[in-house]
Amino acid sequence: MVINLMLPAGIALLAYAIHASRLIPTWEMATASPPILFLVCGALALGELVAAFILKRQFFSQQRVAPIRHDPAAIDQWLLKSSIIIYALGASPMIYGSILYILSGDLRQLAFFGIITMLSYRLFHPTTDQLEEILKAPESAA
Repeated sequence: MVINLMLPAGIALLAYAIHASRLIPTWEMATASPPILFLVCGALALGELVAAFILKRQFFSQQRVAPIRHDPAAIDQWLLKSSIIIYALGASPMIYGSILYILSGDLRQLAFFGIITMLSYRLFHPTTDQLEEILKAPESAA
């Protein structure tokens, strides 16, 4: 839970520091954040959320766990790899929002992509109940 809040907050603070330092020139307000760039980043974020949904269903399925069900080391490795991939896909919208904020200075875009990131964490993280259900399923389900 803490990392779900700290990672987006850290990315947002880094984006604010870069924007405030004026290391990267921002667009003029008349051309701030061209809609096409916002739409492209939004489409990429949406595509990654769809990928996170599909990968979560594949990674956390009975077929994936059945061969390693009796090997605790393999289960730990499977859980770590799967969770990192899902988590990284969920964090990517915040990175897109930060880039748009650095370039345009529009805080609304950062907030929009931050909300998408928080929703993705809420929707796609593996819960303890799901993991217990997968690991305790009968052998015949495999």
